Amino acid sequence: ELIPINKSGDPANRIDVVFMGDGYQLSEKQRFVEDMQRLTHDMFTGNTFASYLPLFNIWGLFRPSVDSGIGVGGKPKNTPFGLYRDGTELRGIYPAKEDEARAACNALKPYQCDFPSLIGNDDYYGGLGGEFVISTRSPTSGTVVLRHEMGHSFNEVGEEYDGGQVYEGVNAAPSLEQITWKQWVTGPLKEQRNVQRVQNYAWYDLAKGPYNVSFTSDGKYNRWYMKLSVSGAEVPDSFEAYLDGKRLPWKTSGLLDRSFYTWFEEKTPLSAGNHTLVFKSDIAPQPGAPIRQLCSITLHEYGKESEYHWNNNYINAYPTFDYKKRKTYRPTNERCLMRDMSSEQFCAPCKEGLWAKFLARVSLIDELKATPTPNGKQIEINLTPIRLAHLREKRINNEKYTLTWYKNGKKQREYSNKYKFTLPKQKATGEWTAELHFSTTEVRADPK
Repeated sequence: ELIPINKSGDPANRIDVVFMGDGYQLSEKQRFVEDMQRLTHDMFTGNTFASYLPLFNIWGLFRPSVDSGIGVGGKPKNTPFGLYRDGTELRGIYPAKEDEARAACNALKPYQCDFPSLIGNDDYYGGLGGEFVISTRSPTSGTVVLRHEMGHSFNEVGEEYDGGQVYEGVNAAPSLEQITWKQWVTGPLKEQRNVQRVQNYAWYDLAKGPYNVSFTSDGKYNRWYMKLSVSGAEVPDSFEAYLDGKRLPWKTSGLLDRSFYTWFEEKTPLSAGNHTLVFKSDIAPQPGAPIRQLCSITLHEYGKESEYHWNNNYINAYPTFDYKKRKTYRPTNERCLMRDMSSEQFCAPCKEGLWAKFLARVSLIDELKATPTPNGKQIEINLTPIRLAHLREKRINNEKYTLTWYKNGKKQREYSNKYKFTLPKQKATGEWTAELHFSTTEVRADPK
């Protein structure tokens, strides 16, 4: 059953996202609908994709499942698309029945399945990118995974966080000379001075004992910043972090789900020499709860503010290091959700790139009709655009439509910005062309 979640127009002139539920039993249909509505609301009416919502239709595909939930330990349940985790950790989720998912999407084509997404009936973090964006219904992390993975699919970009494999698209450059976002740069273009000391995707069960990480600093930087993610640490003192034997302050998010924590030190820089991080948990998880897991750790050192601008609105050349520690550049410090998955915002170059990708797939004009009036003596011309600019239900500042009409190649100034007008039949006779231009402050360089 295909359920409209947000329908803004004819699928032939919209980008259609289909959320295909997995592990929802017939008795859970209402839960499925509410989950899809919530995920859509979080993504498209928040800070992430709100600007682009009029270009989209969002659908929910409900197929009743024999079993409820998704599989673990590499064993799928009896569900339509067979989503499962390969272990018990909150990480990747895979489809055992890709052909079934592909067939479900193909049955909706040519128009209603541009971007298919599989949503598991599961309360915790997990997912995957690729042909099918995979996430869960999790109220705390479902949208986190969705918006990041859809950012890849929509914008055809690589990562911005460190330790990945693919760095390409509008948000990545291999050198300062090859930066494509110069129209957005704040201040002089220069490499922002920092160094990566730790990049570790541990995925470590803390029940096995402490987890140690050693690194070396040259003592030449002014500040350091550590970010890590932990799952199953929902109560005070369920997780401990130490730097060189000193316990670091930590406050639980109160969630069993994967959560992100940061430490930023400006007053006491790291000294030259060897340093050790220790992570541990001395409190056993509750029966049936996710394991207490250290998922990821990054630690960087930074120059002073004039050498490395910490302000997330500053756009320049920020180093990113892949899994082989090869360097590319990204536009901002920690603003973009393609780097910081807990962020709800794209950086300006990513937003601009999204407009280019989306408007290449749709026409700003939904319909253009020239219709004789009942008496046959006049022609009514009516242009219906996608509801952007002044036509939005909720206006966005500095968006504008400019409509220009041409008759036999000659501009008709008296009809500028008129979407509906009537002409005597004789005056209407000829070849009419409408040119609709959309402008937004989110685009500074139009690829067209």
